Amino acid sequence: MPGTRNILGVSGAAALTAAVIHLAPAWVAKLDPVGGSNVSGSSTVTVISPDSATARITIIGAAGGQYPWHVHAGKCGSEGNPLGNPMAYPVLSVQTGKEASAAATIGFKPAAGQSYSVNVHRSMTDKSVIACGNLSNSGVGMSDSLRPTPPDTAKKPY
Repeated sequence: MPGTRNILGVSGAAALTAAVIHLAPAWVAKLDPVGGSNVSGSSTVTVISPDSATARITIIGAAGGQYPWHVHAGKCGSEGNPLGNPMAYPVLSVQTGKEASAAATIGFKPAAGQSYSVNVHRSMTDKSVIACGNLSNSGVGMSDSLRPTPPDTAKKPY
């Protein structure tokens, strides 16, 4: 329309969208041991675009080895298939007694009112869950209460 100006322009609209996405609260989870394991940790999922998110995880208490992990629809114990491409999640490589962290950009955006969880599997071939946490988007960031705590060494490490 003649005489009408787009004040934001394309780059301004992109910057505003990026700012709104950045201000979106992270989904956070404290991962608890499952099935007698000694693995605990924390995870965050942060929206980075209208159709993707970055998932981050840190675990402690695992024996040396390779541990697959995923974000799932549903709560711990009733989770569905991994969200996004399962191959997008890099394996957690653990040295016994050490912390391991990983991050993945996944093709999904968490939606308010939905349930999501993050789980860690026993091994590349045994997909049983050894740690799980329900994601919450309560608007809080990663706090000390969500950081992994040192494991109880009396338990059998996985």
